[in-house]
Amino acid sequence: MLSFTSLKLRDVATIGSGSFGRVDLAWSDVEEQYYAVKKYNIHETVEESRVEYVKREKELLSIISSPFIVQLICTHMDKTNLYIVMEFVHGGELINYLDDITDEVLNNTARFYSMEIICALQHIHSKNIAYRDLKPENLLLTQNGHIKLSDFGLAKRIKGKTYTICGTIEYIAPEVFMKKGYDVNVDWWSLGVLIFELFTGNPPFCGDNNELIDAICKASVDIPESVPDSVRRLILSLLNRDPSQRALNITNQKWFDNIDWDEVRCLAIQPPIIPSEFDVNEMAPVVKITDAVDSVQRERDLFADWDEVLPAEADRT
Repeated sequence: MLSFTSLKLRDVATIGSGSFGRVDLAWSDVEEQYYAVKKYNIHETVEESRVEYVKREKELLSIISSPFIVQLICTHMDKTNLYIVMEFVHGGELINYLDDITDEVLNNTARFYSMEIICALQHIHSKNIAYRDLKPENLLLTQNGHIKLSDFGLAKRIKGKTYTICGTIEYIAPEVFMKKGYDVNVDWWSLGVLIFELFTGNPPFCGDNNELIDAICKASVDIPESVPDSVRRLILSLLNRDPSQRALNITNQKWFDNIDWDEVRCLAIQPPIIPSEFDVNEMAPVVKITDAVDSVQRERDLFADWDEVLPAEADRT
């Protein structure tokens, strides 16, 4: 197993940063490849009551093993930060490619990505994990053009039902807002929204927050006539307000006729888009943090088992 120390990582660029952490691109002279390193300041994580979220993210990544999900490499902790080292996905976000998809290839392209997303969701659902944040920004393309689901910051292992309202409003299932509890089936609703957006350019429901929530919970879905009938049926199935009815026999839907799902799971189907060769010089330079606060021992004690992680080996299921 690779360790943080043995990788001898050095930061070369900043991939992104937010209110709860940042992701840097790091190069390993030992492995001669890039890695994505997610960093959380320990003191800020404790102060902002995000300890359980961060610990859960690491825990879930450690038990996931799918070619359609970003793979955990190792974790590390020092006096200042928590580190989650993951494989670097060279192609970047799927959303950056959507404008280049022409009408002539839209159906096949959307079907390809939908199939690989379905495989990713089936894998995490088999472990009772709800992803809860499916959207184009969290879908990455590998160097070969395959999908990788990323960012498990909102994911949660669910036994029975959970009640937390979280995610991006446009993609959140109605039962989340109704506060009656929900399960992994919220992800299938989000997939329905995503497929609708791939074909139309917009989510099915819009408005300010209150109007949007009301529409998600009550409004009918207006699908343009330009959307193929087989896709329309799948979208309506996924946007069913009865969660238990959403993903019934999803791989047998008409849209997926003549698809060999074993080939999908083995990455044997040719991707419609191959990203251009990755150039680190096109990325933002490393953002230097000069005012980071070191943690105290009692804060580090909350993450006592942080380095004790053995990632699952990626399989083809």
